Amino acid sequence: MVAAKRPFGVNPATTDGSAPSDFQTLAVDKKGNLFGTTLVGTAFEISPPATKGAHWKESTLAGRIGFGIYAGLILDKAGNLYGANLNGGLDGAGFVFELSPAQGGSWITTTLYTFTGAGDGRYPYDTLIFDAKGNLYGTTYSFGPGDGAGLAFKLTPPQNGGDWTETVLYSFKGGTDGASPSGSLFEKSGTLYGTTQYGGTPNKGTVFSLLP
Repeated sequence: MVAAKRPFGVNPATTDGSAPSDFQTLAVDKKGNLFGTTLVGTAFEISPPATKGAHWKESTLAGRIGFGIYAGLILDKAGNLYGANLNGGLDGAGFVFELSPAQGGSWITTTLYTFTGAGDGRYPYDTLIFDAKGNLYGTTYSFGPGDGAGLAFKLTPPQNGGDWTETVLYSFKGGTDGASPSGSLFEKSGTLYGTTQYGGTPNKGTVFSLLP
């Protein structure tokens, strides 16, 4: 629900959240509204003032999605927002969620995919990206079918109802290919680019590309 219209508090009990992550990039719509998340699990909108020089207005779109949202939000053409939570879900391994605008200024939160912390990865850390078909791409900081050094994934929306489907695109091995992917992916001409925090030579991280 739309709630607080004041600066961010420092108390996790406040309704408008606390500590917007410095890892994320804010999403912006055609009207210039900004969208983001806070580490205590809220999603917010910052709206520009109607009068030049006045204060921007903050509205809480969703509170308590889960604790530990480092990733920012992305916006589709229909006005829906997508994000990832580092923690939470059935197995505490994180999940991907959607925020959809509803009547009366409220927003509906839907969990699209919950990670198990096994072969599908654990801890989605960074902001997701879209492709032209509406698939979502991202990384998990750890675990996976390989050596547990994280992975890159694709989430495919359901065709006729049902659940989103995860496909593991690459499982990092922790060697020269890198470990613990950090930072959002970037797509160009079907190739994905990104960074890892560790791995490489001499274990200082890597910049990688993933070819289809």
